[in-house]
Amino acid sequence: MRDMVKYVAAFFIVVFVGLGTVWVFTTFVFDPSHDSASSKGKPKTGLARTVQLNPLLAENAFPNLNRIIKANKGNPAKMQEQISIAYRSLPLLETMPSHGAVIMNNTEGAISGLLIVDATNTPGFNTLVTLTGRDHDKFGNIRKIITMVEGGRVLEIPVPKNEYNIEFASGGAWFGSRILFGPLTDRLAFDGAFVFDDKNLAYQLTIYPKEGADFQIGTVRLKSIPKHDRTIKEKIGQFKETPEGN
Repeated sequence: MRDMVKYVAAFFIVVFVGLGTVWVFTTFVFDPSHDSASSKGKPKTGLARTVQLNPLLAENAFPNLNRIIKANKGNPAKMQEQISIAYRSLPLLETMPSHGAVIMNNTEGAISGLLIVDATNTPGFNTLVTLTGRDHDKFGNIRKIITMVEGGRVLEIPVPKNEYNIEFASGGAWFGSRILFGPLTDRLAFDGAFVFDDKNLAYQLTIYPKEGADFQIGTVRLKSIPKHDRTIKEKIGQFKETPEGN
């Protein structure tokens, strides 16, 4: 009887060891898309949080501004005229930067990854995306990439190796680089810094509108893209081959 128990125990030990060996080989050796927890860390996912709502956002401060912008979309001259009549304290509108226009970029170094901004859910307004690095350029300015993303489109932003904080500002009318989309500017940001390096090639951010509000972001969802994604690697390679990474 004891010999039988020994044989049964030995059999199950062999089976479990064999299954464990197969799992290790199929997961870590034969599957190149899998990274160990120690090398990859936890995947980046989450939602952006509201970091600043302009104190002038209240309807009692500019009760008709949103209505004027909405009613005159596509007619900047008429929009400017009505805004000037209703609110003489506001500066003149400026031409909205085009999709992919770079407002500022004092980063340097080889392109390490992509920030993919999906704004297809917000066709009525544009979003200014700001990546802020952790170091400074030779003039003492913090390194930044600031780019405009047109509502209804997707933009791939090439990013040099570094850690960046990511922030967004959105709106329907452009008042210039100082006050952005004016008193109705909506701003959100992600907590923490995002690393762009050999292990973190790309992040995709999807923008959703705020329910019941015009020209405002409701949420921005984030997901990291695995470093073995061939499409991303090819796109990064194409950016590296261009003279300025543009």
